[in-house]
Amino acid sequence: MAPRRRRDDDRGFLRFDVHGQRPDDLLQSGRLRDLLSHARIEVTAFAEQPPLSARIAQFSDVTLGHARMAGFRGSWDRVAASSDRALILLVKQGSLRVTGPDGTVRAGGGAFLLFPGLGPITAESADELTDVTYLTFPARLTAVWPEPGSASLVHSEELGIPAAAFAPAAAFVASVCALSIADVPEGGPLQSVAEEVARSVVELCAGARGRASESLYGAAMTMIRRSYDAPSLNGEAIAAALGVSVRTLQGAFQSEGRTVAGVIRQVRAVAAVQLRHEQPGISQARIAALTGFGSVDSLQRAVSLGVAEHATPGAAEHATLGAAEAVSPVPETPGVR
Repeated sequence: MAPRRRRDDDRGFLRFDVHGQRPDDLLQSGRLRDLLSHARIEVTAFAEQPPLSARIAQFSDVTLGHARMAGFRGSWDRVAASSDRALILLVKQGSLRVTGPDGTVRAGGGAFLLFPGLGPITAESADELTDVTYLTFPARLTAVWPEPGSASLVHSEELGIPAAAFAPAAAFVASVCALSIADVPEGGPLQSVAEEVARSVVELCAGARGRASESLYGAAMTMIRRSYDAPSLNGEAIAAALGVSVRTLQGAFQSEGRTVAGVIRQVRAVAAVQLRHEQPGISQARIAALTGFGSVDSLQRAVSLGVAEHATPGAAEHATLGAAEAVSPVPETPGVR
């Protein structure tokens, strides 16, 4: 008997191309039609010449795209089902005009970062050819962003970050979108790389917007956000990496009304709650391992506490709202680890 032919979605990776001169042309692609419908994305206009061309790569949790178009206009109606997704737009050529859910308008090139949340956004491209790559990804990659009171839409040009800083990320997205299905026998490893690329863009934009990176507290926070999933991360490890004493590091956090251990616990707890939301069947042991907790008990304690004492208002609310679900015992599902 011939072996069963493996379906593309068994790989955790799908790839397809789209071309069109009118918005209706895009609906001829069943995969794109399903994607737009599920995400509540509407493409209302783009120029006939040059025709729109796009390559899209989908993993289980991350979607990448590379599009070339002119005179484009589209909208994303973010409702509850898509409120836990973040978006990065990287403009290699041309310019975009993006309107956030609060009516804030950002225009130009470089990078646009939209944090998870509710409310519609619109994007428009200039009349000349515009080359854009994009990534949509889970909220857990932005778990401790944005800081309270900050805008949900960030534009790199306003932060003074040169567009060239995003060239490696854009090149990675474009290269993945050019792969064939046969090039990717398993999507998991490549998705992990895509998540790290997204995380690096978030850190670059959000870090520039936040406190000065030269501060000890800021440098420690960057390290925690980047390495929270390492079980060995603690105050001693952070102090050693930053070349200061543990007492000095603790003093920097105390001046902010926080503690090193509390912040690490908060970041891990928020990431754990989000991971449980995204993968309901995952075991608690697996969640603990992926978010840096040494045991299921420490995971449960952190999330049940809500880490409210050390959490920023937005993150604390997020963790507390999901605590009951994340802490309740989860039956082990055969084959799910």
